[in-house]
Amino acid sequence: MSPSPFRSRRVVPVLALFAALPACARYRPAPLDAPAVAAGLAPAPAGSLAYEDAVRHAVAHNPSLAALRARAAAVNVDPSPEPIGLEGGVDMDERGELVLSLDVLSLLGVGPRDAERAMARARRSEAWLEHHAQARAVAASLAEAYAVERALRAAPEPDAPPDPSAFVAAGVEVAAAGRLAESVAADRVAVLASRDAERAANEAMLRRLLGAAPGAPVSMVLPAAAWPPVPETPAPAALVLARDDLQRRLAAYEVADAELRRAVAGQAPGIEVMPGLALDPSAAFGGARLRLPVNADREVVAAEAAREAARLEAVAALAEATEEAAAARAMLAAATAKIDAATRRHVAGVDLLRTARARLDAGEGSALELVMAARDAVMAAGDVREASVEAAKARVRAARAAGWPSAEAVR
Repeated sequence: MSPSPFRSRRVVPVLALFAALPACARYRPAPLDAPAVAAGLAPAPAGSLAYEDAVRHAVAHNPSLAALRARAAAVNVDPSPEPIGLEGGVDMDERGELVLSLDVLSLLGVGPRDAERAMARARRSEAWLEHHAQARAVAASLAEAYAVERALRAAPEPDAPPDPSAFVAAGVEVAAAGRLAESVAADRVAVLASRDAERAANEAMLRRLLGAAPGAPVSMVLPAAAWPPVPETPAPAALVLARDDLQRRLAAYEVADAELRRAVAGQAPGIEVMPGLALDPSAAFGGARLRLPVNADREVVAAEAAREAARLEAVAALAEATEEAAAARAMLAAATAKIDAATRRHVAGVDLLRTARARLDAGEGSALELVMAARDAVMAAGDVREASVEAAKARVRAARAAGWPSAEAVR
């Protein structure tokens, strides 16, 4: 009786064949160079955009968001089963043989493979949540661009300072009045330059968020005052549904739960069958292999602890988000008080400027007094602009901390 082929065969080089081999996809070249990168930017949208239209355009054309969508699509939610192996060789009787090996549970889609599918679905869900979180961040940045543009357009423009040179030449005013007037004129130029620079930077940010090429013309339909809305006390459930940081915590919990399911499924033994076929038709053989996981229960205990940690982190994140929303509302109130004070100071400065001009026309005041009043008005106009921009940003931050915009608005 010849020895068993499983004990005595001399195996030649192994050939591993996969069940999915007939469905192989081909490589598609996609070279990337400087022109190709530049061509990836979208053209600027035509016409003036309301905020909602800008959000829709950004979600569709922002390259960072498109990249996150591609990352989500890159998660394979149907992982392949264990590969089918095929071994070829000859036994001690110089007979050719083929041995096929396959994991039965994997092919049936149960056991560890089912857990792997659940894990893949959780990871794709996590990737999509990352996209939605980034889309919401883009929407908030767009809101800031619109709110800042509105504040800059509404900011008062300081008047040109008076020229006291005639009074100085007549000897009725000191020469310092002329130098002070030149200083006030320089301050006015600086205030206007700062305003123009902020508008240019704001427009550049808008183009970047929209995915438009640098320098492309963009136009905004500005929202009304007191926009976006800031609720007084956001509901915890609304925060969980809207805030991306809390959504990521929920996604992390789902992944941890999937890890636990996979660890539980990993306790199941694996069954591998290996039917064989010799080139001699009268000789058939085969075998089976049972894989027994060792200490798999420890992995389950660890995964369960990880899931509990993810749950507690979500609870802690909700408490932190609630406090953050309250702090953001307080900062908005402070910014609103600053803009109110700056506006009152500017109004008072303009009134003093008018009074100084009237006094000079009546022969009671002086050119120096008029120039000093103009200086105060110019500086107050700059303060109003700065306070208005800060209040606009604070309102967007407070609205976002309270769960605005909703997740549905940016999907």
